[in-house]
Amino acid sequence: TLLLLTVWFVFIPICKVLNTPSLPALEIDDSTSPEKIRRMSKLLIGSCTYIEDEKEQIEHRNNLEQEITKKSSDINELKNVLKTELDTRFNLAKKEIYKSASGAFASTAVSQNSTIDTISVLMINCKLIHKIIQLSGFRPNIEQLARIYTNVIFSAFFAHISQEGTEQSASMIVNNFIKGLKSIPFGEAFAGSILDGTVNALMTLRVGFPTISYLKAGAQGSISENDKRSSTVEAIRSLPNVIGEKAKA
Repeated sequence: TLLLLTVWFVFIPICKVLNTPSLPALEIDDSTSPEKIRRMSKLLIGSCTYIEDEKEQIEHRNNLEQEITKKSSDINELKNVLKTELDTRFNLAKKEIYKSASGAFASTAVSQNSTIDTISVLMINCKLIHKIIQLSGFRPNIEQLARIYTNVIFSAFFAHISQEGTEQSASMIVNNFIKGLKSIPFGEAFAGSILDGTVNALMTLRVGFPTISYLKAGAQGSISENDKRSSTVEAIRSLPNVIGEKAKA
């Protein structure tokens, strides 16, 4: 059973990623050259596979191509079209991050087996990385893919157990969750399970947001310390909303 779950949730998602178009740097800013913007235009038109419904995918691709063609003479207008398209993809990726974090909280808060919890969180995070890459419409090459999985998973793990990360997380958890349990009948009896689920949800958020940063940078193998800090802050800020409804349930 464990082998089948590993194949389904780890190896199959990786294989699917390898079948999508190659990954460029997915970020447009004021310093982006006109040549790159025009090159990105063609790449985005040909990478709408993040839309699963084939009819909707074709319709969106045609609309995007028409919009790009119409704005091609004005580089600033064209840049805005590309930013809108990329924002659409990364907003979908964020929704997937929240969904996965909620799932990690629910599954590990209910489970009382630490081994199952560890395997479950690992599978959820590997599948999340795959889904985020899929929603970008592109794929890293094998080297980039290995770097994303390795760097994101290990960075999230070490940030999770670092003193700074622990202090931030513990403070937020106590302020937003554990104190509130005292007002719920029998709440203190469930505090340990809810704390476990909360920590694992935070771990999943810390995997998701850096993955987006890597994709924006073109999966070159490193992101700035500022990006890492921003990802941690966004993860912590997102946690109450992500698991609030699950905690009540």
